[in-house]
Amino acid sequence: MIQHGFSLILLLLISLNCMANEVITLSDKQGQYDIGHSVSILTEHGESLTIKNILSPSLKKQFKQSQSADPGFGFTTNTYWLKFSVNNQRSNQDSLILQIANPLLDDIQFYSRENNAFVLKNSIGRNYPVAQRDIKHHFYLIKINPPRNQITDYYLRVQSADNLTIPLSIWDVETHRQYSYNEQAVLGIYYGAVIVMILYNLFLFFSFKDRNYLLYVASIFVSHLVVQACFNGYIAIYFLPDSSEILKLLTPVSACVAAILASLFAISFLHVRNYAINFYYFLNLQIAWLIGLILLMISGGYGEYTYLVPASIVVTACSSLAIGVICLVRGFRAARYYLLAWGVFSIGVLSYIGLQFGFVPVNIFTQHSMQLGAALEMTLMSMALGDRINMMMHEKVEIEEKLNQILVQSEQFKNQFLNNISHEFRTPLNAIIGFSEMLQEEVAELDPEEAIDDLKRIEESGYFLLSIVNRLLEFTKAESGVDDYRPQMVVLKHVISAAVEAIKKHEKTNNNQLTLNCPDSIQIENDPYKLGQIFANIISNAYKFTKNGEITITVSNIKRNEQKMVMISIKDTGIGMDDMGKIFQMFNQLDNSDTRAYGGLGVGLSLVHRLCEMINAEIDVKSKKNKGTDFQLYLMV
Repeated sequence: MIQHGFSLILLLLISLNCMANEVITLSDKQGQYDIGHSVSILTEHGESLTIKNILSPSLKKQFKQSQSADPGFGFTTNTYWLKFSVNNQRSNQDSLILQIANPLLDDIQFYSRENNAFVLKNSIGRNYPVAQRDIKHHFYLIKINPPRNQITDYYLRVQSADNLTIPLSIWDVETHRQYSYNEQAVLGIYYGAVIVMILYNLFLFFSFKDRNYLLYVASIFVSHLVVQACFNGYIAIYFLPDSSEILKLLTPVSACVAAILASLFAISFLHVRNYAINFYYFLNLQIAWLIGLILLMISGGYGEYTYLVPASIVVTACSSLAIGVICLVRGFRAARYYLLAWGVFSIGVLSYIGLQFGFVPVNIFTQHSMQLGAALEMTLMSMALGDRINMMMHEKVEIEEKLNQILVQSEQFKNQFLNNISHEFRTPLNAIIGFSEMLQEEVAELDPEEAIDDLKRIEESGYFLLSIVNRLLEFTKAESGVDDYRPQMVVLKHVISAAVEAIKKHEKTNNNQLTLNCPDSIQIENDPYKLGQIFANIISNAYKFTKNGEITITVSNIKRNEQKMVMISIKDTGIGMDDMGKIFQMFNQLDNSDTRAYGGLGVGLSLVHRLCEMINAEIDVKSKKNKGTDFQLYLMV
């Protein structure tokens, strides 16, 4: 009876122990065991517990079975104890390897039973030099030798200021060697491809002198070499084996620098300032935040602010995607490759972050999601930069074609100008020469009346030449911007009357009747000299293209687009025109032939248009062939 009672108590104790954690059975048939679901976990809330405390019955009861294949606790200041039990049924006594596949853990203490007591066998992590590890590997590897045919307990004490995820697995040596060889080959191909892409884009930068390539090279170097090497543990193994503090800072700082470079690349490559000005300010604010976060961590707040880094990276990824969409919608063609590339990489980054926080299931794809996303991102981004080159070459060809057209038009304008000016100068010069010869003969014959008439004709021809030269000078000054705008209060009626009198004195009026309807009270603040030039050129044209007709100038106060303005209408009953597309183009005339009926250089209306821009005036033209023309000038009050 007593024997049965003892057996029942022993069975109950074994059941309680099994409830705490599932025993991992090791056999010859299997070379690798993922043990995440088989561990039990105790949270240490700052009590600084020792292994002796953990082994007390009260704390043993507080261990809880893990619910995850890779126990993860996010960013936390807590310390975690993990317990797992092994039943070694293998036929040989070779050592096994306990792998902790997270190089970002700061402090790992491993306890095993020795002489009926649990002792600290190894202390590893970023707080300790690499030389202290059992095996030099980019993950944390611990040798274990569980005795055969019995259950052996092991304890881990884990703490980290970075994301605390603990992927645990047990391997036999040969299986792990083959796994490491395959992993090293894949990562070697990845890092080799990154270096090739850096060299290739650096070559393109020196070839095209485009800063986008330099930004992309810097972004690849930081995000795909430095950050990935930190996440994979290679920085600690090969570059900083003894610098624990620098090593812990390097991961979050390099991630922030990568985000800064990604934002700068987006601003430059997508022309964000032109296509999405609000996002331009947002990205600059985001860059300032990341720089501030880096300074906070460097100044001693590594453990306090590290948790903000993943959130900042997520914001960078989302904003970059949003900017790509906006720029694509607004017509920037190269944004399609950028959007696809950044979208793939963002999925990889978000998947990896989700894995760290336990939101994403663990498998071969999610474990290497950042590398997969980075490889595809580099390929697609290179296509984006290549497409940018094609766009630049296409734009260059278009610019060269337009430049050639401008040069041809310039040559045509030059020839037309020379033709016009030679024609205009020839007529008055011939008159001056002819009348001078006649004057000599008449003076010789002493006929003073005829001599006076010829002198008047010489005077008219001289004034005509002077008007041509004046218009050329006025046009040149207006085009060069030498002539400044000098506003003052002017009475419009006085300015218009002065322009009319000057035209009547020195130019033909073709027997036209001019009527001026302008109240004396209308005054504005403007440049009287430029206004006079505008009125003189328009009224001169009205006289030139109207014969035996009427020219009416009307000045009135109006309201245009809810703004008080003065309108000056200069209307004639002349020949008019149907095609007004080139009316303000320089050297444009109704007839460019040598036998044309109307003189002039074709710069008058071009000068009018330029002067209107200078004095902030608007001009409108209404005309119909054989029905006359109406120039309407609008001036601000």
